[in-house]
Amino acid sequence: ARLYDQGIRLARAHGVLMPALEGHFMAGVNLTGKGDYDAALAILQEGLALAEKVGDENYTPRSLNSLGWLYAEGGALDRAYELNRLAAEQARRRGDHEMIANAVLNLADILLQRGDLALAFELLESVQGLIEDPANSGWMRWRYSLHLYASLADHAVARGAWDEARAQAERCLAAAVKT
Repeated sequence: ARLYDQGIRLARAHGVLMPALEGHFMAGVNLTGKGDYDAALAILQEGLALAEKVGDENYTPRSLNSLGWLYAEGGALDRAYELNRLAAEQARRRGDHEMIANAVLNLADILLQRGDLALAFELLESVQGLIEDPANSGWMRWRYSLHLYASLADHAVARGAWDEARAQAERCLAAAVKT
């Protein structure tokens, strides 16, 4: 977190756009992951404003997706759903499978929390298709496959399918340990 903060300050001081965009995005993800939600909200909103101002098509959907995750963590599911829906829409226009998968997984998690198991599973299956598509980068597939396996385990728990939940959780753990 300290290095991202330093990078953002240096990028601003020297007027260098890409490190500023990357720094805001990664710092926001970092802060959200450690539960520093107020700081994460501020940095992600600042990063989104910068990305939108310059018309960046890479960091705008990433920032929307990350803000959606943050709002979901805070229980603001309607706002989280809308942000992730926008992120998925923009990612589809770009054709970026990794961004699509991350936003769709967040949408599925929100639907699980709302109890819409059928639509959540439909979205999870769509991400499974991205993982199984060899045309998509193996590195990028790895980046969202763990989230998929964890969400499939959550889906199984919601249905009371305990053996399936255990298998998905073990699949997630095995992939995490391997890498």
